[in-house]
Amino acid sequence: MRSDRNLTFLLGAATLSVICAGLGGLAYLARPLPPDGDPILGTAQLVMFETDLCSWCEQFRRKTARQYQSTDYAQRAPLRFMSVDDGPPPKRYRLTSFRPAPMLVLFDEYGRELARLEKEPASSEIVETLVRRNLRKPAKT
Repeated sequence: MRSDRNLTFLLGAATLSVICAGLGGLAYLARPLPPDGDPILGTAQLVMFETDLCSWCEQFRRKTARQYQSTDYAQRAPLRFMSVDDGPPPKRYRLTSFRPAPMLVLFDEYGRELARLEKEPASSEIVETLVRRNLRKPAKT
């Protein structure tokens, strides 16, 4: 009789585990709905916020940016450069936090920040990985 209770308990626990795993998988795959209205930026954008005192901005422009521009990801998220010496960027770029320092930020088409790098990327592959991981939707053709 005791073994029947143990078996019932184990079957119930296993069923609950399978249900929780399924719900967890659905929550992981779920994507938030896009906001109402038209996309502000038109397409995703990769923006390099620069300052005059930036030690790695020029190097980034010469090497990494040129390599990134030749990838397929540059079509999905074009690279833009913007100075933050005169204050924060336009409101269409919704940063999670702002400080006037060099940073590379990926925005979705609605202007929402998806990811950022606050130090010099060692190569264009790091930039490509940042874009690939955060732009999960397939490009519309």
